Amino acid sequence: PGGPIARLREARGMPHLPTASPCFTPLCLLFMPHYPMISLAQLYANKIKKVPPSIGQLKKLKLLNCFNNVIGLSLPEEIGPLSELEEVNLAANKLAMLKDAHFASWSKVTVLNLNDNNLSSMGSLAPMISLEELRVYANQLAALPTLGASMPELKIFEIHKNRESAQSSRSPPCGTGCVPPESHRCSHRCSQRTTHAPSIFPDRRFIV
Repeated sequence: PGGPIARLREARGMPHLPTASPCFTPLCLLFMPHYPMISLAQLYANKIKKVPPSIGQLKKLKLLNCFNNVIGLSLPEEIGPLSELEEVNLAANKLAMLKDAHFASWSKVTVLNLNDNNLSSMGSLAPMISLEELRVYANQLAALPTLGASMPELKIFEIHKNRESAQSSRSPPCGTGCVPPESHRCSHRCSQRTTHAPSIFPDRRFIV
C-alpha cells in the first residue's frame, strides 16, 4: 500500500510530485502524462538517464529540478513549449548539446542552472526575457550563450570553468561593454573574477 505505484495514485491532482527517491522518480517520469496538474517536479539526486517527450504534457509545470542525475546528450524538444516554467535546474548531469527549441517558450524562467554538464553548444536564450540567474559554469562551451538584446532582470551570469575562448571575454552578455573587473570570491569557492556591468545595469554580477 505504501509503494511507488500507490504514491503515484495519491499524487493524482496534486500540484507537486511526492518526495523523490531512487526507486520512485523513474516511475514519476513514466507516468507524467497522467498528472497534468503538476507544477513542481523535484526529481533530484536519482539515476535518471533520459527525460521523456511526455514531459511536454505538463502544461502547468513551474519548477523542474533534475539536479544530480545522469541525463545524457540532450533534452526532448517537447520541453521547450512549457511556458509556465519559472525555475529549471539541470545541473550536474551529462548534457552535451541544447538547441533553440529547448528554450522557445521559457519567457517566465527566472533561474536556469546548467552548470557541471558536458555542454559544448547551446541554443539561443533570447526568449528568456525574465531571466535573473544563469549558471553555465563547468561545461565545454567555446562561446558565450546567445542572450536577448534586452534582459533587464539578469543579475547573475556564471560561465567560468569553460573552454578558453569563452572565458577570454570580459564583457557582460548585454554587449554594452564593462568597467574593469574587481576581485571577487564567488560562492563556489573558486578564484574567479567578477565583471561588474556599467551603471545603466546596476547590481549585476558576471563571473567569467
